[in-house]
Amino acid sequence: MEEWIIWMMEQFGYLGVYALMAIENLFPPIPSEVILPLSGFMSVRTDLTVTAVVIYATSGSLTGSLLLYGIGMSISKHKLEEWVDRYGKYLRLTKKDVNKTFQWFENYGYWAVFFCRMLPLVRSFISFPGGMARFSLIPFLFLTFSGQFDLEYSSNLHWGRS
Repeated sequence: MEEWIIWMMEQFGYLGVYALMAIENLFPPIPSEVILPLSGFMSVRTDLTVTAVVIYATSGSLTGSLLLYGIGMSISKHKLEEWVDRYGKYLRLTKKDVNKTFQWFENYGYWAVFFCRMLPLVRSFISFPGGMARFSLIPFLFLTFSGQFDLEYSSNLHWGRS
């Protein structure tokens, strides 16, 4: 996977960083914990700058979050309950689980978005219920940005610098 990530950055530069971070939000098996240190490394090895990498990585991550947010907005609670009735047994989910989740999100939604953006794997999926809960877009983007920026960039991007 590392070779492919480096190839993307070598071939597409900043747009490669943008695309990788957008994809990371949509497909969590491609973790930012791999992308960002390699981006830092590429800023030493190529003409990519750390500042521009941060801007493109942040933009890509927000784009991926917005796509999941939009998908979440297109799905109603009723549709989700129908899906759980049909397929939930394979994931051990029930309508009760859906209702508990909606209640929890109603109580802690904004804090959930902020803190869950700091957790690997969960950070990708938190945008989906944010859309389903019809969060206001500007606060959602602010909390998504704030939650991801501090943890991801401060702990990962500097690894490429010596």
